[in-house]
Amino acid sequence: MTADRRWRGAEIKAKLEHNIRQALVRSAIIAQQEIKRQLNKNSSPSAAGSPPGKDTGELGRSIQIDISKLNDRRFPEVRVGPDLIRVPYARVQEFGSDGPITPKTTKYLPVPLNKAAKNMRRGLKSIRSLNLTLFVRGKKLFLGKGKGKTARFLFVLVKSVTLKARPYIKPALKIARPKIAKEFSKDNLMRGIR
Repeated sequence: MTADRRWRGAEIKAKLEHNIRQALVRSAIIAQQEIKRQLNKNSSPSAAGSPPGKDTGELGRSIQIDISKLNDRRFPEVRVGPDLIRVPYARVQEFGSDGPITPKTTKYLPVPLNKAAKNMRRGLKSIRSLNLTLFVRGKKLFLGKGKGKTARFLFVLVKSVTLKARPYIKPALKIARPKIAKEFSKDNLMRGIR
């Protein structure tokens, strides 16, 4: 029996690069699934520091995988995360607001007090179109419906809010890390190379 003494460096390098790219894509899928799982855990409002509760599901649906740099010769790359154009609040949910959030076109921000108020707000360009009544209680301003004892407060009006972080990507990646590490194990990366 004779040994094969041909130089196969280019062939082995190509196969190894292919295996690395496959591991990157599989890892991105693992990360995407775990991020979505974190976002779908709670349907009720969450406390600061825990992943945001599912309200409309738009944040979870926006989690995407970008493979546009997968075939980069020097440094193949895959990105996983929210579509920040579709869901501009995704960054604030993960990291919190850098400072106070203030209204851009009005004097006050209407903060919903209950689910009915949240549902009313969806799809509206302006809160003014709801034709709500202004109520004053103590030093706080409220918007609501009704009069006197039958008044129902829907929104509290504030000059600014500072949002605390509700990370959903970082905890998901911490959970997914062991599965991702398996994708880059020696056995997986050397698959098909002899």
